[in-house]
Amino acid sequence: MGLSVWRTQAFKTNLVEVVLRQPLAAASVTANALVPFVLRRGTERHPTSLAMARFLEELYGADLSVDVAKIGESQNLRFHVEVAAERFLPGERDLFRKALGLLREVVLEPRRDGESFHAPYFQQERENLRRGIEGLVNDKRQYAVIRLVEEMYRGRPYGLYKYGRVEDLPSLDPQGLYRHYRNLLETSPVEIFVVGDLDPEDVARWVEAELPLRPARPQALVPTRSRPADPAGRTVREEQPVQQGVLTMGWTAGATYADDGYEALLAANGLLGAFPHSKLFMNVRERASLAYFAFSRYEASQGFVYASAGINVENYERSRVIIEEQVEALRRGDFTSGELEKCRRSLVSSYRSMQDSGERMIDTFLVGLANGRPRDPDEVIARLERIDPGTIRDAAESLRLATVYFLSRPQEASGGQAAVREEVR
Repeated sequence: MGLSVWRTQAFKTNLVEVVLRQPLAAASVTANALVPFVLRRGTERHPTSLAMARFLEELYGADLSVDVAKIGESQNLRFHVEVAAERFLPGERDLFRKALGLLREVVLEPRRDGESFHAPYFQQERENLRRGIEGLVNDKRQYAVIRLVEEMYRGRPYGLYKYGRVEDLPSLDPQGLYRHYRNLLETSPVEIFVVGDLDPEDVARWVEAELPLRPARPQALVPTRSRPADPAGRTVREEQPVQQGVLTMGWTAGATYADDGYEALLAANGLLGAFPHSKLFMNVRERASLAYFAFSRYEASQGFVYASAGINVENYERSRVIIEEQVEALRRGDFTSGELEKCRRSLVSSYRSMQDSGERMIDTFLVGLANGRPRDPDEVIARLERIDPGTIRDAAESLRLATVYFLSRPQEASGGQAAVREEVR
């Protein structure tokens, strides 16, 4: 079990997060995703949502949340409690320990019926998960990115959605999921993060007493990264009854979060599409007036860059050409010192602002752990401030277009029916 404590008086709250880490795998992705939400519903001591809500009120309105995060090819089950810092509550000395006790209840003492999760909670959360996955299609921008990743890494762990697959849900039942949960406790490496005005030695002692998370058979999680399904490149067009199309494009990159080239690719992506002053926004949206939105992201844990643009369906070819021209411009080093300085300032500001949020501090450190290379934000900032145009040009040179995914409306040839087809270019 790993324990990381940041002692700071920057916040009015103390927060603690428990993360159970698992490899991302088709056989377990959906069950893993369902477990935290069933656990959140009730514990032996607080068996109903009402009892849980009342206890959180007793903790001065503490916040309890759960979620699932995909980092590279790992799936991370997150349990989070945030309580008021005790220095603002004269006479209150055990609030943080009570928060740890609440996490113990949620993670280790769930409401159950013998060797089974409480069936009504299981059924309600399974239905909620189904609706959440199926509802993705209503957010076309997010849906297009998830479909790009699915097509680019089809058959690979990274292609899986972090909340799993609807087709797996019918095979899950309360007894089987409870057995799966018990196995998770035995095999998951555990990381605990604490941010607040707390003595680290006290925290270590309290965690030892309140959170006895000791997996009997922890599996080693080595950072792994799959190659795209078709590195030579493919184009997939999916047709749905949409008013506007969404064009997404994915490139493999020459460096990941664990590599020394991370900052160069971070800067290359910054120039390409991370900000309102980046090339995609300025050229695709502003100058050519082709897109409602246009941006790019660098998924550093996997080592790929994607671009996304909301466009009129008729503008597909022209938009694609202009997006590829922006990447080519980076490869040539076609950016000014002023553009680079704006990008640098934005990236540095983003890293400095991480210190303003306990959640972001934890997110950043967890990404580092998952990649086998925790990075101090000051280290990244120092590297960004030294980075030169040639290094960024070399980073852009490493980009290889692997998949294009276009969410379009049905063509006349398809009779107006939704379809997915692969195009040969």
